[in-house]
Amino acid sequence: MQMGIEFRVVRAFSALSLLFAGSTAWADPEAPVDDNVVGSHANEATGSRGHVKALPCRPTIACTAEIVPAGAWEVEAGYSARNASGAMAHGGQLLLKYSVLDHLQLQLATNNVFSATPSTGSQSFFDGGFFGPKVQFNHQGDLMPMIAVSAFLGFPTHAGDVAIQQTYDAYVWSYFSKDISFVHTDLNLGVNILDLRGSPKTQEVTAWSFSSDIAYGLGVMTEGYGFFGGGATVADAGWLNAISYSPVPEVMFDLGGDVGIMQSQRAYTLFVGVTFVPYRLSPNSRAAQFAKPDAPPPSLAHAPQPNANEPSPVLALSPPS
Repeated sequence: MQMGIEFRVVRAFSALSLLFAGSTAWADPEAPVDDNVVGSHANEATGSRGHVKALPCRPTIACTAEIVPAGAWEVEAGYSARNASGAMAHGGQLLLKYSVLDHLQLQLATNNVFSATPSTGSQSFFDGGFFGPKVQFNHQGDLMPMIAVSAFLGFPTHAGDVAIQQTYDAYVWSYFSKDISFVHTDLNLGVNILDLRGSPKTQEVTAWSFSSDIAYGLGVMTEGYGFFGGGATVADAGWLNAISYSPVPEVMFDLGGDVGIMQSQRAYTLFVGVTFVPYRLSPNSRAAQFAKPDAPPPSLAHAPQPNANEPSPVLALSPPS
């Protein structure tokens, strides 16, 4: 999820591709798909051959109601170049997600890993962040969308008037996700309560995105969104379009642009980023336990079998491997 500033952090794509191509840190490739996950985005949580598929919130403002299975980490990183009043502002963003349960995820993020405006010479690093849980209530049905809610606390990390994030804020969002034929849609409705310790101001958020897989790992997406209210806070709205590429289920790159509807505030934003699942599910994790429910214990599976032509001695079981 992105609180007014899009999640996007620059990464070296070639280095990442080599990392993921040579990594063994994936789920068991022989494990079957989780039958509890439904829909075309469904099998993105536990995709074909047991891979834990990336479920990015970026680059859209609207985030999916889905979360990766219990025990899995997910990382989103991106870079954005924002043009406002003719001045370019460059920023990097980072979102870390950990699924405690299949329906409960903790998230920690910053919209400003770095921020720089060359025209003014201003720059900052790790300025502000937010933390909190996201809860998924159900799986989508024939008519019912998947529904989730999140509650995050935004906090400053630097003191002084030059800090980008200067107040403690609350963000309460709801998520509705549904697959309709070959199109996946996410509708987000949120309320941001800004400056909790001062003079609280309410900001309403609406974002609705549509995405579809094309072929060979390529996908397209479009979105309309708006932030309104918040007292002195400048409202923002835009139309975002992007393409994505997923070379393996655990990794998804994105590239695109966002045209500001309120041109006096922001002309456009360009972005590029990546989402990946770097964590291998352990054999004892809940997500791995359902993968092979009928498999016998290792000691029985690897037990030596007696020769049918000889008297059958007491069966000696080998220790678990």
